[in-house]
Amino acid sequence: MSGPGPWSDEQRRAEALVKTAREVQPRSMDVAHGWDDVLEGATRPRRQPWLIPAGALAVAAGIALGFFLMRARPAPIAPPAIIAAAGTQWEPRVDGGLQLQLGRVEALRPVNVSLDSPQVSILTTTCRFAAEVVSEGTRITIFEGELVVRSGDAPPRVLHAGESALFAALPPIPAAFEPAAVAPSEQCAQVGAGERASCLKSASSGEGLEAENALFELGRLQASSGERADAIDTWRTSLTRFPEGVFSPEARLALLVALTQQGRFGEAIGVAKAFEAAAADDPRREEVEALRKQLEWRTRQR
Repeated sequence: MSGPGPWSDEQRRAEALVKTAREVQPRSMDVAHGWDDVLEGATRPRRQPWLIPAGALAVAAGIALGFFLMRARPAPIAPPAIIAAAGTQWEPRVDGGLQLQLGRVEALRPVNVSLDSPQVSILTTTCRFAAEVVSEGTRITIFEGELVVRSGDAPPRVLHAGESALFAALPPIPAAFEPAAVAPSEQCAQVGAGERASCLKSASSGEGLEAENALFELGRLQASSGERADAIDTWRTSLTRFPEGVFSPEARLALLVALTQQGRFGEAIGVAKAFEAAAADDPRREEVEALRKQLEWRTRQR
């Protein structure tokens, strides 16, 4: 069977159009004013009264939508005040400050913030700065404003715009500097831990080896309890009273380590030199000299 002719589709559309036209109901026309008026009315667009309120509603809806979008649009995000270089290890603290372990952070605009690194604690007052932790220590650079830097037990230092300073990392302490095992003070050997410090202070007020022993042991007890300043004072007292005593090398080493760990490099260098001069035959002398040279280098970098 042959397919539909080329005019089949057009014929079907024509028939559908005729059918639709038949269904249109005729309207009466006023021909009193002539066919010219009739033709003019046919070409004039018809008005739909219901479109007027619909259009008004559409306009109102558009205005409401625009207002909603303006209200719902999030506020622009401000650029960060502080940025970190790639690979930087840092984290915010619960108090709002920063903890910088490694790498570099920089304030893009003056900020008020506190920051801690392995070597320093800083507090800025409307300051633009950069802080960088490297193997040698922490370097602080000030671009605008000023900040206060605390390093160990050293006095606070104020840095101003245009200044840069390196706060050196603590050098490693040789294992040979660990306090030597000594016999406990005879007077306090049987005293409980809670009363031991008082007993050692009393014993140290005497003379001779027992007093020197009590002073050295008291310093170790204070250091282990976190009373580092008191321990340093106790060992200084021991070296003042017994500069060539049996425990003087141990007291100097303990004092050297304590001062180094607190970042008091200048004082530590003096103690190291005193040890080198007084204990020329001590097997630890070379390590003391090496530590002193590291401290001197770090002091020059500050």
